[in-house]
Amino acid sequence: MERPLNTGAMWGGGLLGWGGGFLVGGISGYWIEVGSTETGNEWRGVGGFLLGAFTGATLLTPVLTHAIGGGEGHLGLGLAASALAGALGVAVIAASDGHLLLALPVGQIWASVSAEKKTAERRRARR
Repeated sequence: MERPLNTGAMWGGGLLGWGGGFLVGGISGYWIEVGSTETGNEWRGVGGFLLGAFTGATLLTPVLTHAIGGGEGHLGLGLAASALAGALGVAVIAASDGHLLLALPVGQIWASVSAEKKTAERRRARR
């Protein structure tokens, strides 16, 4: 008998992936921009941080969700779901003037967990 899918662990992996991806991606993006732009700009590095943080969170969230979920689902679908949820999250944040800031991480983690769970269940059903 197969062990049940641990959705709570997947959510934990998604949260860890989002936070870690945000920090590592943001710091990397900051240093890339600072190293490639001229001095004297007081906002230098901020755009690189934001772009890197978004990219890091978008990529690492489904990777850790997939890994902690046992790797039974489809990672590619999780990556696509996270990217789509990220784009929708940015649109929601922009439309709400920043009031719904939590829409981004919650949406990306939910999309990653849902994709992992659904594809893992389908693969189990085929066995």
